[in-house]
Amino acid sequence: MADNKSANDSTHPMKSYFNVFCLVLLMYGCELLASTAGQEKQQLDRYYDKFKADIDADKMLHVMSYINELRQLAVSQQALEIEVESYLLEALVKRRYGAFEEGVKLNNYALELAQSAGNKEYTAWAYLHLAHLEMERFRLAQEYIQHAIDFYENDNSEYTALMYLWQSKIYLAKGSYHQALQASEKAQSVTANIGDLSNEVAVNHAQILLKLGDYQAAQLMLAKVDPNQISKSQERVR
Repeated sequence: MADNKSANDSTHPMKSYFNVFCLVLLMYGCELLASTAGQEKQQLDRYYDKFKADIDADKMLHVMSYINELRQLAVSQQALEIEVESYLLEALVKRRYGAFEEGVKLNNYALELAQSAGNKEYTAWAYLHLAHLEMERFRLAQEYIQHAIDFYENDNSEYTALMYLWQSKIYLAKGSYHQALQASEKAQSVTANIGDLSNEVAVNHAQILLKLGDYQAAQLMLAKVDPNQISKSQERVR
């Protein structure tokens, strides 16, 4: 019995060294993971800043050169909002360059992500993008834009005006001019001093008035548009 006890005692130092080694290895592994996560977060921030700057500069194709890296980092860092934005942007680019069905699939996936996370704001934006995509299928486009309006209608913000503007555009494209006028009036009611959007609403409103044959009112509406602001605005406003 004594011999057995002695043999067991002789293994204790070895066990202690092994336990210490495992502990050090675990601590090192945790530090390494934390360091990697920190580096990925920094990379994500850099990519996202670039993403926003390129969108502001309308450099959509340039974004496509690194969108996969941005999305992988967003998934790794559980940055769902950025992941959704990346899909919405890619869907927009696909639509712009003719890959309509692929754009719809990407947009629907972005919608699913936003809904699964319970993010109502990004759900609204996904519906707005779908309304853009489905402009030729008016009933579907109207259904999508109504989801977005339902989210923003009580905000009395620039986003509220934007949603009503697109509802008006859908009605205008459909030929429902009185409904387009009503939606445009709602957009006007929340666009005081908003700049580019105010100009775009005014131009859209004038187009509706022209369709209704009210040329004098259309001229008065266009008189509210600042030519200097139009020169700075998007191509569709010009």
